[in-house]
Amino acid sequence: MKPGKKIKYLITILKEIREINALVNPHMIQADLFENLPRIFYNDKYFVSYPTDKKIKKFYFLIKKQIRRKITQDHLNCLFDIKKRYLYSTAKDPVSEGKYYGIKEGDIVFEVGAYTGIFAIKAAELCEKKGKVIAIEAIPENYRLLEINVTLNNIEHILPLNVAIYKEKGFIDIYRNSKQLNSINKNVVSSKDALRIPCDTIDNIFEEYQLKKVDFIRIQINGAEEEAIQGMNNVLKYKPKLLIATPYINSQNIIDILSRYGYRFRFKNNNLFAY
Repeated sequence: MKPGKKIKYLITILKEIREINALVNPHMIQADLFENLPRIFYNDKYFVSYPTDKKIKKFYFLIKKQIRRKITQDHLNCLFDIKKRYLYSTAKDPVSEGKYYGIKEGDIVFEVGAYTGIFAIKAAELCEKKGKVIAIEAIPENYRLLEINVTLNNIEHILPLNVAIYKEKGFIDIYRNSKQLNSINKNVVSSKDALRIPCDTIDNIFEEYQLKKVDFIRIQINGAEEEAIQGMNNVLKYKPKLLIATPYINSQNIIDILSRYGYRFRFKNNNLFAY
């Protein structure tokens, strides 16, 4: 890792640890291993994630003692995922955090790039049983954890889908660096390890499941965001709010497409919010 990236990485980790120490109530944590995966019971929900990487484990000592009494080093990554994808501070700008919690009861929500489903759990809480969350994850290993999280919490209004979102239906090669960094764009990842997977459009999924509306779409798929937008011309007519991660793409291309539908924009920290 280059020195500049290493410093940025350390600052991010330290910031997240500080927020965990401030936000997480140790009396609400119960931790165990489930199918050799770390599992935390927090706020009446089960959260399953990947075991902690070695480079993260070395920060374990910075977690408050009250929390460390409840979790092991292997649970630390799961706790990070809870903090990043489930907990949030209303004092912060949700656009800069890469999430938007303006979700209300009865909303239909798409999460494109759902990873292990922890954000989907929060979205399902907010839209309640009158709403629906379509949680879409392309990578099979991530999708398995997504299904586990949905099943353990018995959330019937989350619909998990194991497919890549693209501008057309078919098959596509996705290159894999890690559990989180995967992309159809070779320039985003250094690995040549390609996995051929089925792909589909948001428009097709909308029609297949006979949805009547869409209120909010979150897209974070490491460089394929523009192609995802190109495959939702019908859905855009419903003018859903959109939060799009743009660190790997030219956001102006997406702005040009969405402007034709009358969208306005906010942009912060590589997150484009269109409304």
